[in-house]
Amino acid sequence: VALAGSGAPAIPLAQTSPPCPTGAWCVGDVFVAVGSGKYEVFDKDGGLKETITSPNNPKKEFAGCWFDSQFNLFAADFNNTKVVKYNLTHPHSALQVLNTEAQADDGHSSSIVMAVNGDIYVGHAGNANGTGSHNILKYLSDGTFKGTAFIPGSTDIENRGTDWMDLSADQRTMYYTSRGRKIFHVNLDDTTDKGSVTIRYSNSVPQTTGTAFAFRLLPP
Repeated sequence: VALAGSGAPAIPLAQTSPPCPTGAWCVGDVFVAVGSGKYEVFDKDGGLKETITSPNNPKKEFAGCWFDSQFNLFAADFNNTKVVKYNLTHPHSALQVLNTEAQADDGHSSSIVMAVNGDIYVGHAGNANGTGSHNILKYLSDGTFKGTAFIPGSTDIENRGTDWMDLSADQRTMYYTSRGRKIFHVNLDDTTDKGSVTIRYSNSVPQTTGTAFAFRLLPP
């Protein structure tokens, strides 16, 4: 689930809350991945506005997403290991497809985070059997591949790879989950600077059941 405007760099409220034109995506719209490569888009009052579908085949399944400063939607096409960029304006055509599998073989693109300078980070969960890439890739805002930001080792993941991510305000520290019970972190400027914290019921009792999927860092 994503809230339109939540992934874009902060801009004045007057610029983020204009009257909503028919067919446009607006601040407060809610995007819900519902399977079969589809997002259902709801307005702030819960009314269904439209459904958008991945252009990729054969098997479609959306995972995480992000919005750039122009409110274009970047959606992770999990099974096809790609990222699809959709146009803000109706009919919301697919402007670009980033083939992240070219650098993350069988990685299953899972999460997307955009830095304040427009750089795009894509996390990869890999396969359930442990194969496939778990790397975090970095792209320029125009989709040009910039490099591999992080290659996790065996102690840097649990049941999957870099499954869900969020970037801290310092624009260096990336947090991610791996479908276990830990939240990992890595300094993207110095990837030897890394670690994890175990999810706990309290300060003294580690959580021993359940799976950590999505999380979100609060603004500083």
